[in-house]
Amino acid sequence: MSKRVITSALAMAVIATSFTVAPAFAELDAATIQKRREVIHSCLLQIYLDRKQRAQALAEYAILVGYKPNDPKMRYAYGRYVANSGTPADIAAGIAQIKKAIELDPGNFTYNGVLGAMYLKAKKPNEALPYLKLAVQYGGADYKKTYEETFVYIETKKRADLVAKKNAEAKKVQAAAAKASGTGTGPGGKKSDDDDDDW
Repeated sequence: MSKRVITSALAMAVIATSFTVAPAFAELDAATIQKRREVIHSCLLQIYLDRKQRAQALAEYAILVGYKPNDPKMRYAYGRYVANSGTPADIAAGIAQIKKAIELDPGNFTYNGVLGAMYLKAKKPNEALPYLKLAVQYGGADYKKTYEETFVYIETKKRADLVAKKNAEAKKVQAAAAKASGTGTGPGGKKSDDDDDDW
């Protein structure tokens, strides 16, 4: 038997046991009922993950996050899974979940590093940098190279943008000076007052 079939069979057995071994739901207290619901949805989630049924797995993640809104591990797992598709909307949804996980467990270097990586995937290096830095500070040595490369990229881009801005300003000043002196150029780089009378 494959691992997937065994996992699915085990999950179904747990679900069945939840209903058959225990007394009826009406006789149970609210905490016990809630715990059993969590177990059932966790098993369903695993089944859908094993079968690669994304829509159903996302629905189960949403239910479980609703049951455990302050569980950083659940938020992190949900965020990683939803962002896995790579679409901008899903990456944004994944970022939101992992940011919540970090609010709940700020010192977790994995959460910070993965959030930084997600921002890089979303082409937002400025947002990624602080999370990558925190990941390294909290002990995530695996994120050090990514942090350094992102830092160098941002600094290089800042310098290039500054040079481009200065060049643009210099061109404006030159154009204004040329216009004021009457030596402005027209289309094609020729002087606007064409005094080309070489012939």
